Amino acid sequence: MTRREIDDTLNLDKEALDFVEQEKFQVEEKVIYSGRKKGACIVFITGPSRGNVVAAHKGTMTIGRDQASDIVINKQYVSKKHAQIISSEDGAKIVDCKSTNGTFLNDTLIEQAELKDRDEIKIGSVIMQYFRIDLNDADQERIPAVLEDQKPSAFYNKVFAEVQPFFGQMTGRFLDRQIRSHLGKSPGTLEFSDRESLARWLRISAGLLMNEKIADTLAEKILALE
Repeated sequence: MTRREIDDTLNLDKEALDFVEQEKFQVEEKVIYSGRKKGACIVFITGPSRGNVVAAHKGTMTIGRDQASDIVINKQYVSKKHAQIISSEDGAKIVDCKSTNGTFLNDTLIEQAELKDRDEIKIGSVIMQYFRIDLNDADQERIPAVLEDQKPSAFYNKVFAEVQPFFGQMTGRFLDRQIRSHLGKSPGTLEFSDRESLARWLRISAGLLMNEKIADTLAEKILALE
């Protein structure tokens, strides 16, 4: 494959995902590589903290102007103790703490409300988005049934050999994530015809977890496989 063909193939990279999708994707990657299957986070969509991701822990998290808050928004229109996010195994809710200017959920002024995946929280001009991650559910929806004794394909073995120098002991988990969740395949069903799709996803994931240079190098190695 020529350099031009490689550039054209890699053109559909992470910029094809909108900003919020990139943030959620990055969080999902970090969750799965930590060995956890579930998590939640709040992503700043606007304001000086745009792009910041705050992990939502169990219990109560406070949003406010006070520097002791779990999520600090240093704006005059934000009350010192503006709102709380209360999380448990069963889900999460947001509660307004009798703030001066109110808390909005999906453009509706609320006193308290259940938080669902992708809900938009607005305090003044600052917009945040809440994400719930359940990779167990995602896997059940996307992964086809595979025989346990199915051997990895010859192409998978070639891919593994190229990825291993970058991810070491995490190679199996990293590839499993890309192949199953993003391509709907398994190590036994991965084929040469999946090469370009796999290269694009590897470029996105490696770019988020490592850096763009490594991501480009890895993707090019996959595209060069025969």
